Amino acid sequence: MQKRLAALALLGMALGAQAASSDLLGTYAIKDKGQLKEAIKVSQDSGAVVISEKQKNGSR
Repeated sequence: MQKRLAALALLGMALGAQAASSDLLGTYAIKDKGQLKEAIKVSQDSGAVVISEKQKNGSR
């Protein structure tokens, strides 16, 4: 959970640093016990940047 909060904080700082939102679009993963696990997805919907977190059951 703390790693996800850190990832979201970094994303927020990047958005505040005048980065183009298209540069941030994509899926981000966390390395957990040696395996990469999908954590968050950044997408664009009607011009707004949307951040969604993957739940343990696989839903968003």
